[in-house]
Amino acid sequence: MPPEKVLLLQSADVETAQRALETIARGRLFVQPEITLLCAGGPQAMYELSRRPDTARIIAYDEKLGLWGNMKAVRRLVPGRFDAAAAIYNGDPSFRRMRRLGLLLRLTGGAKHLLLFNETGG
Repeated sequence: MPPEKVLLLQSADVETAQRALETIARGRLFVQPEITLLCAGGPQAMYELSRRPDTARIIAYDEKLGLWGNMKAVRRLVPGRFDAAAAIYNGDPSFRRMRRLGLLLRLTGGAKHLLLFNETGG
């Protein structure tokens, strides 16, 4: 069975994103997840999240590209369709665009499923 491609959108702080990564990697939701992380937290967040062995690749979110530009960049860097796009929904307004990107990927056929986490990362 090929690995399941999962895109996690860092739509919360690093600690919450790490808990969401652990939930995905644990194997309860996906048998063999290949996790791509779209990181919106800047260089420090990218550094902290890149140290995780369960992340196949990390892509930096570029504010200048906007939603459509970032979606196109992700789809260019990771060919094919994601089995799931995962986003963390909490009350933090600073990651609002990132949460919208998950829905946009699902609606445009870039992801088969949309997986939502709450502020605890679970």
